Amino acid sequence: MLYHLMGMPTSARLAELREMKTVTLADVHALGNALERLNDCGGRSSFGGAAAIQGASDLFDTILYPLGRTGAPLTRAQLCAILFPGAADPTAAAKSAGILLGNEAGEVLSDHPVAREQLAVILWRLAGAPQAKDAAQTDAAPWAQAAVAWCLENGKLSLMEDGSFQPLGAVTADDVDPQ
Repeated sequence: MLYHLMGMPTSARLAELREMKTVTLADVHALGNALERLNDCGGRSSFGGAAAIQGASDLFDTILYPLGRTGAPLTRAQLCAILFPGAADPTAAAKSAGILLGNEAGEVLSDHPVAREQLAVILWRLAGAPQAKDAAQTDAAPWAQAAVAWCLENGKLSLMEDGSFQPLGAVTADDVDPQ
């Protein structure tokens, strides 16, 4: 598990484990920023240099993706933070406003990625669930059809280059206009 702890006295191991336990999500994000800057400027490390870091970037994706890189899939919690920026708990605010309903059990599943048809429904609810002028024929689920039609009609979302909606496609920060 933690090989560097082997051979240390028990009290030293416990002290190190207590220190590790104090690491916060902000600490991990800061580490992600530092690693990204190191990689961007061609930094070197005992790990094997920039090429080795770039080659192992999939190991860092879970740290670097939440930092807003283009193309990073948004989780429901991150989307709520964009849509309810002043709220102490943006996910709870979205749920209490009826914007985010959750699954059949009422679970919001805030760490799950947002699909395009889900984003359409959320944006449509934020607008008060208005009726679209024309019903769009898309590949979205029946429960999302009215929302997708309204989003397409009002320029909130667009079709893909091949003319499909791709309802299960990933949503990124670039797809969301907080206005």
